[in-house]
Amino acid sequence: MLNSVSLIILAGMPSITLSSSAAERFNAISFFLLVLLLSTLIIRFCWGQLSDVAPQIPKATFRQAFAVSLFLGLCSIVVLTMISGARELMTPGAWQKNGLTYQIEQTGSENKNELTLADYKLEMMSQREMKITELKNQLFIYSAKHDGQYPASQGESGLEESLWQLPETLGGTYILRSGHQFSNAPIPLVIEPEIDGSQWAILANGSVQNFKPDALKELLDATAE
Repeated sequence: MLNSVSLIILAGMPSITLSSSAAERFNAISFFLLVLLLSTLIIRFCWGQLSDVAPQIPKATFRQAFAVSLFLGLCSIVVLTMISGARELMTPGAWQKNGLTYQIEQTGSENKNELTLADYKLEMMSQREMKITELKNQLFIYSAKHDGQYPASQGESGLEESLWQLPETLGGTYILRSGHQFSNAPIPLVIEPEIDGSQWAILANGSVQNFKPDALKELLDATAE
């Protein structure tokens, strides 16, 4: 009977507890104060031992040892902050917070280095455009030196063989259509093989355009008449 009554009384008593964040802060503050107290006692003990060896050195009081301990702690925080700042400047974004410390970010950095399929296609499109534009510039110079005539073959152009090659990551060779000269008409002069449903082409008017295969075929048929 008495046991049951005591249990009821205990069950109805108020219970005061801390939240998880408050408990973490309380533990951190308690640990900080404990370390500060221990370091104060250690400094006072070491200073007392030094005073015993050298009597001319006065013994340190608890307040003085506490002040020295607090000063050394502040100096340590400044040094660690400077180290952390220098680390972040040398490797920006490479560190992520993990509790009270930092660690090198793993999954995030790896994902950033991995190109998606869309990024890869965009990069390849940019490389293709730059490569064929470089060839166009050389053909334009050749045309200016030969009264507007374009070369009848790759060998006749005198250009380096690498200029007629697609980017190394793709492989292949540009197709030169002979018998043309500089004109305002959009006549395809150099054609890129079809890649991912598109083709770059150099036109006789000196422009570079990207076509769908069907649209380029229609242009070839129209300019062939």
